[in-house]
Amino acid sequence: MRFKILIFKISSIFISFSFIFCLSELLCRYKHLGFDGYTLKQEIFRIKNFNDHVKNNWFQPKWPVKLDSNLGWKLKPGSHTHNNPWNKKVIIDKDGFRSNGDIRKLNKNDKIILFAGDSFTFGDGVNDNETFPALYQTLIREKVVNAGVSGYGIDQIYLRTKQLLNDYNISEIFFCFIANDIIRSEHSIWTGAKKPYFNFNENKLEYFGINKDIKTYSEINIFQKYGGYSFFIHTVMVNFAMEYWLKPSSIGTQSKHNNGIQVSRLLFTRLKNLCDKKNIKLHLVPLMDGWEMDEYKDENLLKNLLVGFDNKFSVIDLYSELKQIKDENLTLWKSFFIYEDGHFSKDGNNFVSNYIFQNNIIYR
Repeated sequence: MRFKILIFKISSIFISFSFIFCLSELLCRYKHLGFDGYTLKQEIFRIKNFNDHVKNNWFQPKWPVKLDSNLGWKLKPGSHTHNNPWNKKVIIDKDGFRSNGDIRKLNKNDKIILFAGDSFTFGDGVNDNETFPALYQTLIREKVVNAGVSGYGIDQIYLRTKQLLNDYNISEIFFCFIANDIIRSEHSIWTGAKKPYFNFNENKLEYFGINKDIKTYSEINIFQKYGGYSFFIHTVMVNFAMEYWLKPSSIGTQSKHNNGIQVSRLLFTRLKNLCDKKNIKLHLVPLMDGWEMDEYKDENLLKNLLVGFDNKFSVIDLYSELKQIKDENLTLWKSFFIYEDGHFSKDGNNFVSNYIFQNNIIYR
């Protein structure tokens, strides 16, 4: 009799827990992924691993990157068309830039427009000629270089841009970033590999290099491997234990400080001073991602980062423009992003390139 009572209690607890967990899963998916109608073919009902470490490990053979002792990682020259995660046309030229779809050789004496940034600038998920730097080139009819590298934080984008300033004849720079790039600048490990970073100390920036230790960090446990099949668990872990949860996938981390905004502001100011000396136009381009994890946090990060910059910098605020579109026309906004990826689709890149072009015409 006691055994039956014990089994009943255990079963009741299990059923109650399962009901509450399933309800929490549905509510979390509804809040973050939305509900598009009475069909099973939508994100809220999909069964997938939202924390897929295998897919997100950028140092698997299919990712067009290689480890680098100065920047952490950089693009690997060559054709990756038949060997990339998106099955798209991806060609990296000998200088480490993504192709814009043309085969023209870059002469270091040629005047170029530089797009610096992360995976959104690089163009994860689209063909070479469908990235927004490539589309901008067709609009401006001048030579545009795509220097975006997936996974970079503002610190790495700054360091790469600074290198390129000395090597190329640049007339204009578009420094493109998402809110998460601010967070990345607080870390010494991202994408499962070591990276350089800056720390903010008494109004001064202190640089910390990799010291040629570029090994990757790729061990994960069972919970990290399979827990991502629950969007509820994934959301909770991202918000309360991101470093443990995501490490060491493509967005894996090891935090060093919480001064990302101060560091980024000083790096922007340094770059602006360098550009002014060389008579180079610098534009800051905050972007919006399609991940929809914590929009309120992203908005506050960008707001605090850019406060007071309107009078000092050219700011092409695509984040605010995309947010307004999302509030007014969710279907249109969703068409700007790749369904499972969160990066810009071809339509999204087309919108971004046109918006930058129109705003830059006014600036010019």
